[in-house]
Amino acid sequence: MKRLIRYNPSIGAYRKDTGELMAWCLCQVVGSLGSLQVKEQYLRQGLGALLVKSMSKIFMNCGMESFAAVVVNNIASDNMFKKLGFEKTDIIYWNRTIPSDPEHVWKDSGDE
Repeated sequence: MKRLIRYNPSIGAYRKDTGELMAWCLCQVVGSLGSLQVKEQYLRQGLGALLVKSMSKIFMNCGMESFAAVVVNNIASDNMFKKLGFEKTDIIYWNRTIPSDPEHVWKDSGDE
């Protein structure tokens, strides 16, 4: 996550009075909208849609298309993207590589 934030476009919504981070959206390595999260106490206030719109504008200004992967059965996210005009075009399957040595920790070259 630190590398995504450091090297790719990202955006957050902060409370004016406290500076608390309420919601965020990152650009994934593949160039998609991703890691869209809204803290539970700020759900249903339009923050997710606002961040998706803002990130889509950033992508457009960089000459990129806006697309996202939505986890199956995440109905709220699916509905939000539909409301914003996104269309479901494909099904994506993710694979995860797990080290065979349980003591192994992936080195993060982005952490200094």
